[in-house]
Amino acid sequence: MADAAGDVSGAGGESALVSVFFVAILSVIVFPWTLSKLFGEKKEEISVGMQGRPPVKKRPWIKSNGNFCFVLFWAILIWLCISVAYNSNHEEQFDPFAILEVPTSASAKQIKSAYRKLSLIYHPDKNPDPQAADYFSNYVSKAYKTLTDEKARKNYELYGHPDGPSSTKFGWALPESLMNNKKVSLFGFIVVFLIILPTSFAMCWLYDSKRYANNVMVETLGIWLNQAQSPVHIKQAHSIHRVIETLTCAAEFAELPVQKKHYPLLESLMKNLIRYKALKEGDKMFKKKVELVRSHFTVLAWTHRIVCAKELKQYRVLRMVPKLMGELVKAAALPRIARHNFCWFAPTQAVIETMQCIIQAVPTEVKRPRTQGSGSNAGKASKGNAGLFQLPYVSEDVIKVLAKGTKDGKMKVKGLDELMALSDGDLRRLLTESLDKEVGEDGVQECFAMVRALPVIDVEECKCYCDQEEEIVVFDPTICELKLKLRRGAHLATIAEQQQNMSADQKSAYDSLVDKYVTKAGSSDSEQGKKLDQEVLDTLAEVYDIPNTKGQVMTAVAPRWPYKKPEKWYFLCGDLKANLLYSYGCVEMEEAEECGFRAALLEQFSKRCFSRLAKMGKNEYGYEGIKKLLPGKLEALEKKCGNRAVRLGFRAPPAGEYEVSVMVFCDSYLGCDKFLTRKIKVDSKARSAAAKDKEVSEKKKKKMEKSHEKQRKAKARAAEAHAASLMSIDDDETTSLQSPQANGDGPPELEEESSEDSDVEYSDEEQEQQLVDYADDESIADSDYSYDSQDTGTSIDEDFEELEMKHWTVQPPAAEDMGKGAKPGAAPPCGSACC
Repeated sequence: MADAAGDVSGAGGESALVSVFFVAILSVIVFPWTLSKLFGEKKEEISVGMQGRPPVKKRPWIKSNGNFCFVLFWAILIWLCISVAYNSNHEEQFDPFAILEVPTSASAKQIKSAYRKLSLIYHPDKNPDPQAADYFSNYVSKAYKTLTDEKARKNYELYGHPDGPSSTKFGWALPESLMNNKKVSLFGFIVVFLIILPTSFAMCWLYDSKRYANNVMVETLGIWLNQAQSPVHIKQAHSIHRVIETLTCAAEFAELPVQKKHYPLLESLMKNLIRYKALKEGDKMFKKKVELVRSHFTVLAWTHRIVCAKELKQYRVLRMVPKLMGELVKAAALPRIARHNFCWFAPTQAVIETMQCIIQAVPTEVKRPRTQGSGSNAGKASKGNAGLFQLPYVSEDVIKVLAKGTKDGKMKVKGLDELMALSDGDLRRLLTESLDKEVGEDGVQECFAMVRALPVIDVEECKCYCDQEEEIVVFDPTICELKLKLRRGAHLATIAEQQQNMSADQKSAYDSLVDKYVTKAGSSDSEQGKKLDQEVLDTLAEVYDIPNTKGQVMTAVAPRWPYKKPEKWYFLCGDLKANLLYSYGCVEMEEAEECGFRAALLEQFSKRCFSRLAKMGKNEYGYEGIKKLLPGKLEALEKKCGNRAVRLGFRAPPAGEYEVSVMVFCDSYLGCDKFLTRKIKVDSKARSAAAKDKEVSEKKKKKMEKSHEKQRKAKARAAEAHAASLMSIDDDETTSLQSPQANGDGPPELEEESSEDSDVEYSDEEQEQQLVDYADDESIADSDYSYDSQDTGTSIDEDFEELEMKHWTVQPPAAEDMGKGAKPGAAPPCGSACC
């Protein structure tokens, strides 16, 4: 019998120990991985509104996102566990009474009789089987000895075994071949697996950690930000036409080697780019590394839709673009103004717009400047035709046909907004007549589906304020808050499809809800109105399948982009005229998508209610009250669909009045941007309530004094005019006798006006109202805003003003200053905050 509990014998035991070792290693990897897949954040990819488009073939689950390795590790772990259970020889508890098949209260005679019976079966003289002989010697004889020998029985009662206390044997959880020659094999195993591999892994990790910072190579950041050495660094007025050159100089592209035999392909591609006016100075490009030249040419070829040879690995370059563009936005938005942590507006905007062009394969030359104009028109949006170029099968010729319109000349489209505003029938008809006949019905349907899938941002509220403060003071933490929804034309198509698939009970419940809401709209009971609104929301949630998009990834509609691209939205807040970016943020709008779908549902419900009201008779009871109150109640109901709140934080600029520009960009679409402006006033320092009241009263007093002065001067002018008229009458009596004014036939206007001014007395309330109207007159307001704190009319201490302007006028070091010891790319940490 085996001596030790837990002993593993033979070659099977050695393999079991090795299996236990690898089971422990795999368990550390597999179990956390499994928990992350079960309970981790799940983001499902949802394609937005491409109805009618051929379905994309999805890769099997086991081949995507590392699932193959996950399944393989689990299979290996299960196999090793089975191997351990099969090879391990676990010792059974020694029970002499069970072996001899006697009760625990058996007498010596019964024990001896049972031993004789088993001897006739398992004794070597009676049974030649070796296993029987082994069982007899290790079990039967030992059990009989345990129960008959006093010493053996005492050991059994104390230690559970007749041989006394047992010892545990330990083994190596290593293959047996390593233990045969311990001096060579074991030493080699320790050196390789315990020294070389961990050290190599640590060295590689440290090397990569030095090369990378925030998912981008440090060398790339030096190229983008080093003003002294890099010719493609981000400048203060970096235009959209320079972004691709800056992007493709990233060091990541240099790690994709180009073979010498592919150099002729690069030269041929350069000639095509020059022919299509995508590149002007191709010879100068070869002063850079050939890998960077390849990345620049392939990206330009992609945006201009020029065929590129497979050997140039264009798709591998494009796969790296979204990540690098996201980091380039962060680099362009680094703080440039000391203490305020303000950035440059123009380069940040240019990078985002270039990202839109690359995703939709649109040349940057087609993209007009997002804002243009001067004076009061500064910042006015100008989208141009770039949004139409992103549609499938739409070329420059098709855009000219869209501008001419249909054959009857009723529908003409010059921009994407006008195209999206068309009804489904008009849109399909216009696309059918405009697109090439070779495209066919499938091409028309694909273009139609993309137009309906494009997003529209509805901003319900946009305000700039300082939390828990009535006014904004310089350096105050200011918040720009937006409440918005995201709508798509595809939402209406989904609602119409669900209406067709409604059951009879659902249609009946919906119609009865419309009747109930319309008939009770004339009631002024607020509590009843709230209950009715909640009933409408609950019923719509039961009747319609409202998509739950929270926590899911909305995949952008990019027909030409070879990879899946999630929609990301950028929010920029700053002073566009001064090229200063106060704050920016990148958020996902899946919650706004759900709110937009609810808004579309409530819009359809409102139309049904108005159509129901039109069918009511004018003589019906309560018709006038319903007609009066129904629009307001429906408008209040539509506001309950919810919204997505986005908050951008920044430090208030120096004292003055500013026009804050707020821009909303999607990195995947052109022509779907939103542009807003808000005016804010920043004071130099906080004032108490008494000081504010005193200042208001002083202003009122000054305005009243000016008003009295104007009245006094008007009276004086009228008196002088009246005296002059009397003198002219004395000089010419004939004329005066013929004058109708002298005879009283007509009132002298100046004289009567002055007499009225002298007789009328204005009350305090009327004078105050006149002053308020004067202050609200837009023609008097000064529209020339500047950064000079003296223009605000508030008193500022000289020391405070000097300190304020000192920090405000600090600019980043110029290129010539960088060579004199300034640190390249140095910038204070960003102070922007985003919800």
